[in-house]
Amino acid sequence: MVLQTITSAAVIRAAGAARVIDDPATWMAALQARTQLAHTDGAAAVEAVMAALPDRYLPALEQLAARLQREMPSP
Repeated sequence: MVLQTITSAAVIRAAGAARVIDDPATWMAALQARTQLAHTDGAAAVEAVMAALPDRYLPALEQLAARLQREMPSP
């Protein structure tokens, strides 16, 4: 049996292909920002990502949350 490696980028690509998320490029940028923050201790990098949260990443998160609330049955 061959096991396939599942990466965050692969999940984002699959979610985009399945139309679970509307803008895979935004999600890839968020993943890249997360990776950058994980490998730096610079305040400038943190500030740049924090500045992008409200306008760039929050709308994508809100779209996904709304879609999941519409499409997932309540327990």
